[in-house]
Amino acid sequence: MFKHRNPRWMLAALTIGTALIGFGLLQRGWLATWRTLGVPSLLPTFSDMRVIQGAIATVAMGGDPQVNNVGDALGQAMNYPLIWLSIAQALGLGDEAHFIAFVLACLTAYLVCIVLLLREYPSWWLLAMVFSGAGLMLVERGNTDLMIFVLLYLAAAAPRAWAAAGLIFTATVLKLYPLFALLSIVKHRWATGGLLLASACLMLLTLESVQKAVAATPTAATMSYGTPSMAKAIGLVFPQWPVHPHAITAVVVMLSLGMGLITPLHRRLAPGQAPERVERMFMVGASIYVLSFIASSNWDYRLMVLALCLPCLLHLRHPGLRLLLMMALLLAVNQPLIFKLLGMTAGGALSMGSKVLLFCLLAQMLCRLVWRDLTTHKGLDSGMGGVAPRIPTMPGLPKP
Repeated sequence: MFKHRNPRWMLAALTIGTALIGFGLLQRGWLATWRTLGVPSLLPTFSDMRVIQGAIATVAMGGDPQVNNVGDALGQAMNYPLIWLSIAQALGLGDEAHFIAFVLACLTAYLVCIVLLLREYPSWWLLAMVFSGAGLMLVERGNTDLMIFVLLYLAAAAPRAWAAAGLIFTATVLKLYPLFALLSIVKHRWATGGLLLASACLMLLTLESVQKAVAATPTAATMSYGTPSMAKAIGLVFPQWPVHPHAITAVVVMLSLGMGLITPLHRRLAPGQAPERVERMFMVGASIYVLSFIASSNWDYRLMVLALCLPCLLHLRHPGLRLLLMMALLLAVNQPLIFKLLGMTAGGALSMGSKVLLFCLLAQMLCRLVWRDLTTHKGLDSGMGGVAPRIPTMPGLPKP
């Protein structure tokens, strides 16, 4: 599907767009440039990564950065595992030159992954995601999700299951949610079991730190996704009708099941003989989106992990469904633009609806692939290449 597309124009557009943003930052300054692009910018620069830098000062003053991060200019508690404090201290991120060099290294690694994706799977949809509100917010905040994206991309490209499991575990050490990507290797039983065992040991050893990080993570109503975010947004619009996140979770899960069981969508959501690596990339991105959607509130920059899903989505045989998914994805990652065009209420409803639609459709595709992999046994050190076999029908669903 991608062989006839020439990536040169897309790579040129990526280079020009990146250069224009860099030029704007130098000429107009940080706030003016990002706010012109619709990103709710903050100072100091790369404010999310500054939380880790500030934690060094907080510890030096005898404080706990996960509870009261007085060293951070914005007073944000460090809602990351404490491993990030050790990394910051080891790399000397308290020094401004070291800090900027580290952030630029993270940005460079992220952009290299985007370039590799564009070269192998040329798509204007992917380029649109990179310059979307969510994509630009990820760069503006300098969030640690930059490194998580790189590790997940490498995990999807790993030639062996154990290598993929090791990369997913490394990402899980840095942040909790990458563990959801274990669904991408479930057919490799030993690798999956090893990843689960290592992650369980990690949770037991760092339980207090994890609890503090979770408690320090805010629940946002805008520029975010997940059932807690939906509950908060609904509560702000209709304060007389408080809704619990678990109730929303039940509704969206039943909606996805209903769409799959009652409509013919389950037959049309099968990718047409996509290479196994393409399907594995999809499973990495979709598993993180679907499971994080019902587990927590997530800032929209985490939607960039769905860039890994694009090659598989473009293999869908049904053109109308393919277009629907692409449009839902672009609406989901462009909440600032939607707010500007439609206002907070109508724009918020459209943005929320697009994210729910993505959840329902991606969950169905993910379930098909996971079920296939659970019924396919692979050995201890089996490779991860080749073309995926035909997807079997799950019990209770009509045959495609």
